[in-house]
Amino acid sequence: MKSLLLALAALPLLACAGETFTCPDYLDLNASPLTGVSLPADARALVAPGRVWLSGASLFDGPPEEQASLVPDNADSDGPSLWTLASSSPSGYWLSCDYANGLVRITRQLAANSSRCTATASPAGNPADSVKVRFDCQ
Repeated sequence: MKSLLLALAALPLLACAGETFTCPDYLDLNASPLTGVSLPADARALVAPGRVWLSGASLFDGPPEEQASLVPDNADSDGPSLWTLASSSPSGYWLSCDYANGLVRITRQLAANSSRCTATASPAGNPADSVKVRFDCQ
C-alpha cells in the first residue's frame, strides 16, 4: 500500500486557484500488502495489481479522510456541479478524483483564495461506468 500512496502523491494535481484540472482516466495499481487489517498471524491481505477507472469526483471541506463532502449548490439540476466556497475554511477545501467507486482517491488541497469550483463530468464510455471529470476553480 505504501508504494501505491507514493505513486499517487507524485501525480500532478490542481495546485492553485484559477487553474483547470482533469482527473486521470484511470490508475494502475501495483500489488502490495495491506496494513491495519485484523487477520490471523498466518494470513496476508493484498491489493491485486490492475487498473481502476475514474468513477466520480468530490469536493471536501477539510481533508477527505474527515468525510465532510460538500453538496454542490446546484445538486438538483443537470449539468456541471458548482460549489461556492466560503472565504475561509479552517482545514481548507480539497478536490478528490474517485476511482472504483471511492475505493481509491487522489486528492489535493485547493489554494486558500479559491472561491468557486465547477466540476464537469461526462461518460467515458469504456468501461461503461467510467467518467471523465474536469475541475475549474477560481
